[in-house]
Amino acid sequence: GAAADTGFRHAIGMGADWVARTDADCLVDADWIAAIRRRTKNAQMLGGKIRARLDDVRLTWLERAYLPLAVRSARVFGRVRPSNRGPQYLCPYVMCVGNNLAVESGTYVAAGGFPRTTMEGLPIPNDRALVNRVRQVSRGVRYAPDMIVYNSARRLRAYGLRRSIRWYAYHELDTGQYEVDVR
Repeated sequence: GAAADTGFRHAIGMGADWVARTDADCLVDADWIAAIRRRTKNAQMLGGKIRARLDDVRLTWLERAYLPLAVRSARVFGRVRPSNRGPQYLCPYVMCVGNNLAVESGTYVAAGGFPRTTMEGLPIPNDRALVNRVRQVSRGVRYAPDMIVYNSARRLRAYGLRRSIRWYAYHELDTGQYEVDVR
């Protein structure tokens, strides 16, 4: 969170109207920036579609079939999760994961930006914390299905499907303990 916040605030200080991020092990779709630009008119924050990269880890046919379903399920779960609901929020929860999000600069600053803590210092992942902060100052959080990022499947290979889902949901594995992602 601190590194992302530093980068976003630097870009904003240099005059950026919108800031976007992905992860180093992700590949953005060739149309990613254009998709963000198309969606900015009626939005202050965007979360895009995540697909599995097929060039870094060999996936079984079952994993290829199940991963899109798991991502869609996470989107639905995020909307009904009790910690993502309440009168303090101006709009419904939209999953904007750190590897595929964009936010309008003024909204980012008004929301306080990414939490400036280590991953272990948060009760929730920093991208979810940012989305919830933005929802407290804006009604314009939107899903952008044409904003596509291809995510590495290395964690899936290392942890297995069930443990990977648990890590994404809670940043912990079956031990109940927070675990730092050490790709």
